[in-house]
Amino acid sequence: MRHSCFTFLIFFASVLPTACSEKQTEETVLTTDTNSEEPTDTAEADTETDSDNDGYDTSIDCDDTDPNSTIVSNDADCDGVLTIEDCNDQDPNSTTTATDFDCDGVLTMDDCDDTDPNSTIVSNDGDCDGVLTIEDCNDQDPNSITKFVDPECDAFFLDLNGIF
Repeated sequence: MRHSCFTFLIFFASVLPTACSEKQTEETVLTTDTNSEEPTDTAEADTETDSDNDGYDTSIDCDDTDPNSTIVSNDADCDGVLTIEDCNDQDPNSTTTATDFDCDGVLTMDDCDDTDPNSTIVSNDGDCDGVLTIEDCNDQDPNSITKFVDPECDAFFLDLNGIF
């Protein structure tokens, strides 16, 4: 019995180092291939097309010299205003919802109703009653009559037949 156990141990001892050696060699090759310190062509290309190293390549980065710049998918016209806040993201000169809520091109402070793109503007309708200054008898009073009703704005109104 001793002899057969000894033979087994000798056989196992001779096979084990060979098997482990082959396995180590494979692992070493795999480790060398997957953890190479040298950049591949792809890594070099990514570094070259991302000048500001912000993770976005030049083709989608609005300003590849500024790591804080926007990207085209969030700011199509690259004006620094995100699409959701930009009145016209195809025009870098357009207004923003912060300055022109209804995006009609009239700034909030000049717009009679900045929730209505069809409303009048303060320079044309001082009291913002919807009647233009040129047609309003008193553009400081939203309850005043129009020149259509009182052409002279003298409180003598036209009747239905056009007679004063």
